[in-house]
Amino acid sequence: MAKRQFKAAPGQTYDQALDFEASIQPLMVESADFSEGTTAFKEKRKPTFEGN
Repeated sequence: MAKRQFKAAPGQTYDQALDFEASIQPLMVESADFSEGTTAFKEKRKPTFEGN
């Protein structure tokens, strides 16, 4: 999603970029990789991301 946002940024206004960010954040927080990342951080271990 970050790559999509960077790719779209040159054609967006600041407000459009903020709206896009706000729309993707809820999707990212619900992903399995987000959960794995936060859990690994708390457990002080390297995360194992699966891309979902």
